[in-house]
Amino acid sequence: MTTTTRLSKCFAVTALILVVAGIGYFLVGKEDDMSSKVMMNYGLWSPEDNRFDASRWFESGMYRRRTTGTPAEISVDTMLRNKPLPVTREMNEDLVAIAGVALEYDFPEINTDSLINHPPQLTQRVRYWVSKFDQPDKPVDLYNLYLELDGQRFVITFSRDAQTGDLIDNNSARKVSVDQEADAEYLQVFRAMDEAERPRH
Repeated sequence: MTTTTRLSKCFAVTALILVVAGIGYFLVGKEDDMSSKVMMNYGLWSPEDNRFDASRWFESGMYRRRTTGTPAEISVDTMLRNKPLPVTREMNEDLVAIAGVALEYDFPEINTDSLINHPPQLTQRVRYWVSKFDQPDKPVDLYNLYLELDGQRFVITFSRDAQTGDLIDNNSARKVSVDQEADAEYLQVFRAMDEAERPRH
């Protein structure tokens, strides 16, 4: 074998190695890029084809990832807002209306006359809960309103546009019971609120 032939073969092998290495680097880089994205579901029912790249909402610091379940897993359906929008006193009339509509729909047997005719101050009884995407790049924040009415306790969940703060016509009511283990966290919030509202001597 001549020296020229050997050099040609060495050159060909070297070129092949470089090409393979380049392809491998490209694939690894692409895989790393995909894994660095935050893919989130949107809408009520979200199979994987209803998933989109929501990275920018987390990179901006507006949201952080949420873990759920046992063992804990990072949710692809919901997230947590780092600085929830404030609930102002000017919103009280809307909160009363939200609670009234939710109760009339979910618990039509409950008399809401006292709530509507003598509206209490509800803004201090609202707590941010969780956030999700209704559509790609359309985040919605969910809040819970802890309401006591005629000796019964209810949690009214309502939604706000995460960017404008506008209320969204999407709410529901849940009756809270001391006998339900699933209501333990709600009861804890009620107790904290009652303690905060109790007059200090």
